[in-house]
Amino acid sequence: MKRIVALLLFVAFISMPAVNAQKKERLFTGHIDFELKYEGLDPAQETQMPKTISMVFKDHKSKTVLDLGMYAMNTITDGDNEFILIYLDIMGQKYAYKQLKSEIDEKTKDADKPDVKLIDETKQIAGYACKKAEITSVDEETLESITTTIWYTQELNISPKATFSSNIEGIDGFAMETETILGEGVKQVMTASNVKVVKPNKVKITEFLMPADAKEMTLEEFIEMFGGGEE
Repeated sequence: MKRIVALLLFVAFISMPAVNAQKKERLFTGHIDFELKYEGLDPAQETQMPKTISMVFKDHKSKTVLDLGMYAMNTITDGDNEFILIYLDIMGQKYAYKQLKSEIDEKTKDADKPDVKLIDETKQIAGYACKKAEITSVDEETLESITTTIWYTQELNISPKATFSSNIEGIDGFAMETETILGEGVKQVMTASNVKVVKPNKVKITEFLMPADAKEMTLEEFIEMFGGGEE
């Protein structure tokens, strides 16, 4: 299980679409569903991987849910209070850790910025016109070059504060599809399948709060419990 959770942690961070929102009066409020497909996983491992991701947005907040039935990973980004909260719900038992934006900024301040290449291609995804881009970065551990292909739309106005941990300079829109190499020859393709716009009062603020019965842990404790080994 630790191996799968470790991969889910990686997916949670790289999968959240890059945003550099345009200036509009009303921010997007609603739900976006994504389908996930994989290449390079053995059948037993693939059955344990998420096939869908759901996201909900309201003002400067977002929540991403990867549900695998027996357990689910929830990632809350609070742009107003500048923190990310990740909690696992394992058969009703909840374990959470929080990272402040200032802590994330400190860890990434010296990191090289990814190279962004805008490509003159377009296509429709979930009813929205999308443009293509390639993002190339260097893996800090292997020093290998990694290229992620994204298709992004400029027709949604999602607050950049709601996705502050994944914003990429040079991408002026919301990624509706990403194709990413996760490591060990595994490729993930995440594609938006449905976008539902709702009135602000239809999304409750409680969506973005840590459950009262969750056990809050440090990042180190969380990784020790779920993020290592081959179990």
